[in-house]
Amino acid sequence: MTALLDAGKAAGAIRPDVDARDVILLIGHLTRLDEEWETRARHLLHVVLDGLRSRE
Repeated sequence: MTALLDAGKAAGAIRPDVDARDVILLIGHLTRLDEEWETRARHLLHVVLDGLRSRE
């Protein structure tokens, strides 16, 4: 995960203030969606991934 994030940062595609622990924690919280998994997981994953993108 760290290698992928570092490559994305070097390419300017990933925010410089994000680390592997951030990503793992954010995605890990998706597992708490019990009944809402089918309707919410895809949307929330897109929100997480959009948040990782560099804004420059």
